[in-house]
Amino acid sequence: MPYTGQLTRRSMLQASASVAVLAALGACAEAQTTRPNVVLILTDDLRADALSSSGPGYVRTPHIDALAKQSTVFPDAFVTTSICATSRASILTGEYARQHDFWWRSGDDASPIIENSFTSRLQDVGYETAYFGKWGIGRDLPPDNLFDASDLVRGNEPYTKPERQTHLTRHLADRAVDYIGRPKAKPFCLVVATKAPHAVDGAVRQFPPDAAFDSLNRSNTLPLPPSVSEDAYENLPSFLKDSEGRVRWEQRFGTPEKAQQTRRDYFNLVRGIDDAVGRIVEALKASGQYDDTLFIFTSDNGMMLGEHGLSGKWWIFEESIAVPLIVKLPASETRGLNDDTLALNIDIHPTILDVCKLETGPRVQGRSLLDRENRNAFFYEHLFEWGPVDIPKSEGIRTRQFSYAVYPEETGEREVLYDLLNDPYQLENVIGHSSYGSTAADLREQFAQIRSTVVTS
Repeated sequence: MPYTGQLTRRSMLQASASVAVLAALGACAEAQTTRPNVVLILTDDLRADALSSSGPGYVRTPHIDALAKQSTVFPDAFVTTSICATSRASILTGEYARQHDFWWRSGDDASPIIENSFTSRLQDVGYETAYFGKWGIGRDLPPDNLFDASDLVRGNEPYTKPERQTHLTRHLADRAVDYIGRPKAKPFCLVVATKAPHAVDGAVRQFPPDAAFDSLNRSNTLPLPPSVSEDAYENLPSFLKDSEGRVRWEQRFGTPEKAQQTRRDYFNLVRGIDDAVGRIVEALKASGQYDDTLFIFTSDNGMMLGEHGLSGKWWIFEESIAVPLIVKLPASETRGLNDDTLALNIDIHPTILDVCKLETGPRVQGRSLLDRENRNAFFYEHLFEWGPVDIPKSEGIRTRQFSYAVYPEETGEREVLYDLLNDPYQLENVIGHSSYGSTAADLREQFAQIRSTVVTS
């Protein structure tokens, strides 16, 4: 039909619809351009005091320290389950393990975790996503097309191998730096998930650092905290003394020489992480993207380096559950962070969505760290089973002053209570002391109340 200079009703409706579509596309593009980039550095078994800014100075971490000075540091950051796969699932989903139900070897199907992850939410609104490093959720890796760019490795990936002589931490930093430097039409979410400083379980040398950092601390005898003692071990409940934690202690700390080597190697792996962080931050700055990026540095759980005569994690000891958490907000974010709260791994998901102007879904149990309300206690759980390996199950709560746990499948002495204010190294279980009778009763009640909000069936 030739154009007559007049608009028919149909053409008017078509024109209106086109304008609406263009407006929607424009709004979508605007939303995308105003949303910040996201970088999450997720380390593995990095305890809270392993950085030079927060620990006894076993290792220098100048790049992480510099990031911390430009960020908010959470001195009281913890995980709700201290084991790699389960905690990583909680970080991705913002859910307690009781809800996402992924207990390390609970199966290969990680699709519910993927579906409810913050990376999937960001993809839904137009983010480009990249994931370099340890996946660790189940025995199988997810599909290659899950992320726009990826280099996924299994939990048992060696630090070096014939086809990749470069240390894994350095390799992942290489991939991240290359990715950051590429032109992008969308905001991006980059996860760099190091294996370091996790052990290579069963190997002769279980914490092999990058050769560039292997000589650090070699001439030093690292000082030991009071909890690395025979008395601390003897004060444990009997069911922990012969657990998998003691088996791994024998492998890593069984002699004074082996103990010093293990600690040196662990902290030298941390030095490699620090180098990687420095390179990633520099790449963001060089590409002009640093100010517009939400940058989070944390770990999936801590690590016991011989404290209480144990190694590994799993239980509600501070060395096991306390993690570093550093959050740099993008320049566009005008709200502040509440660093006085007990921050949790399940808070990372809602914090990322909050900063990216997205609502959290109904399954999310964590809360945004931009929420100014204090949390003064949290629920802890570790209930996974692994065949013949003896890791007693536990549940508990951590408050500002106390650490309380119950081992539900044990008999006899199955409760522990530590007064962290007066006993920061958790050397004396005061559950049976008359002076703590009312405290124990209050904590049992508080534990039951908090547990009921998490365990709904």
